[in-house]
Amino acid sequence: MTYNLYLGADVSVITVAAEGRGGQRFLDAAAAVYQQAAGTDFPSRAAAIARTILRERPAAIALNEVASWASQDGAGPLEGDYLDVLLGELSREGMEYGVACQTRGADLRVPFARSGGAAMAETMGFRNRDVILVDLNLDGLQFHTPENGDFLAQRVLRADGHVLDFNRGWASVHLTYAGSELRFIATHLEVASNPLDQPGGSEIQRAQAEEILRIAGSGSSEQPVVLAGDLNTDADGRMNDTYALLTWEFFTDTWVAAGKRGGGSTCCQDPDLANTESALRSRIDLILTHGSVETLSAKRVGARKFRSGPAPLWASDHAGYVARVLL
Repeated sequence: MTYNLYLGADVSVITVAAEGRGGQRFLDAAAAVYQQAAGTDFPSRAAAIARTILRERPAAIALNEVASWASQDGAGPLEGDYLDVLLGELSREGMEYGVACQTRGADLRVPFARSGGAAMAETMGFRNRDVILVDLNLDGLQFHTPENGDFLAQRVLRADGHVLDFNRGWASVHLTYAGSELRFIATHLEVASNPLDQPGGSEIQRAQAEEILRIAGSGSSEQPVVLAGDLNTDADGRMNDTYALLTWEFFTDTWVAAGKRGGGSTCCQDPDLANTESALRSRIDLILTHGSVETLSAKRVGARKFRSGPAPLWASDHAGYVARVLL
């Protein structure tokens, strides 16, 4: 499975403000992001995501946007680690998943004022990483050789002396089951720089994809590899050509291999998760395979509202995606 948990807010407003060289706009954007993340109520969403995982019982999960939020005084409306919350919900559903590997990710401290005022006496602490979970109760499943790394290609912004580096990277682990082994890699590529429906691609995202291809191909040419995550590249090529790069010679898309024809959009609901009709229109959460891996089935999950109200109505701004493969 791959599932983007959603940070809880549209952080692009911070990056846009930072590109404008900061100032009060940047400070107000940081405060707005923190407040929106509190309003999208991850504990409720995590319970819904855990129920989805219970129905599917994936052997391994690539989680994206596993955030941790903290205010300086520890008394803000949003405090805590999404990973701890989700693991707790999984445990309540009778499942035991363990962290096999995770990326180093971003670790930012951004000044903000709850009221939007000019006095910046507080800071917002924000951590974001990708995490691989494995089912500890699946008989015969073992994992070993965890590895992670940061991409050489990164998007870095600076505003008012603060460096905004989301430090994207990758994590991997070797899974063995019933005498067979594969390498499971999780990543979250940089957002495409071009708007939807425009030709071209993101230079940074493409460079990261080239790094992933080198990493995935570093073992034996016959070694089965599964790459899972929010790759931020639409499978129909509307965003950029990164999907084509990944699937041209090395990776196979499980959605296509399962005989699907279009559909399967996984992104994105409205930032406040309050939209009553689904806004999913892009298939960017992908599970790709290489080597002796046969796709048996593939499906989208978590694409329906988990409640009728109040907001948030959706478990994430992304749907999840599950593939069943044979080694």
